[in-house]
Amino acid sequence: MLGLANALVAVVSLVRKALVQFVFGRLALSQVHHSYDRILNFVLFKVVSVRATLDADWEDLAIWTAAYCSFGALYLVGGLARDHLEGLRLSPAQLGVRWGFVALMQLVLVATMGLGTLCYLFLRPLFSLLCIEVLTIMFDVGQTLVKYAAYAWDSDSTESWEARSDAVLLCEFATDICILMLTLMHYVHILLINGIALNIVSVLVFFNIRSISSKLLRKTQKLRAFRKAIESMRCQFPDATKSDILRFNDRCSICREILVTAKKLPCDHLFHRSCLRSWLVRHLSCPTCRITLSSADVGQWVAPADVLEHGSDLVFAATNT
Repeated sequence: MLGLANALVAVVSLVRKALVQFVFGRLALSQVHHSYDRILNFVLFKVVSVRATLDADWEDLAIWTAAYCSFGALYLVGGLARDHLEGLRLSPAQLGVRWGFVALMQLVLVATMGLGTLCYLFLRPLFSLLCIEVLTIMFDVGQTLVKYAAYAWDSDSTESWEARSDAVLLCEFATDICILMLTLMHYVHILLINGIALNIVSVLVFFNIRSISSKLLRKTQKLRAFRKAIESMRCQFPDATKSDILRFNDRCSICREILVTAKKLPCDHLFHRSCLRSWLVRHLSCPTCRITLSSADVGQWVAPADVLEHGSDLVFAATNT
């Protein structure tokens, strides 16, 4: 059984490496460092989980190790996909739809469901501890696919999707909150299994519960602030009419794209709603004429990229609070 577990880990590692090389090509130095950080933190978190819940022989330990190595490989591919998508988004070149990337993400989803099925069939007594891995990876990869779909639309379509950034942000908030809630319930479950005792495992579990709870609270607060910001913009700055857009016949000064729908500032300059919101995060002035807008008019704004961690990186982050 131990040899079978080692063979499974080796096969999964080779397949993962081949797919990553085919889809992502040569990894940047930052992606390599992020991958090492993810692997290290994943191993540390899972060692605590296994130590708190498992008291078995070497054969059972080998099976659990194989399961966690397989899930860890899928986590790593999901993290690389997230880094790769961020690089595509910041790149000035618009490459269109990359079907290899989409196929890899779908393969990760299928492999995750397959591993979950195997765990349910052969590790059913402790499947409640492993289902968190299945759900987290699916939420994580689903978030990446939604963001990539928005990126592909932006690259290929000549039409403007005004609510694209809002939809992507709401998807990020929803999936991140689901991942954090699942992880919090997972650690509470581990604490109930292990019991409350004065040992290093219980202390680490308590520390993780505190860290995840703090991140969940901050994420929900940011979601409320984001919704408040959208409502504030809707009330403070009116939508430009069709006659306004035709009269100015202008492009958005921020993104340089054609205006189909727009928001109008008190100085009569027009901008895309998402572009204007991103601008007002850092500058309380009109992007064109620089007229000052009071903070009372603007209200409380939320930066679209004020959090660099999303998905499973929220759980397996290198720093905790």
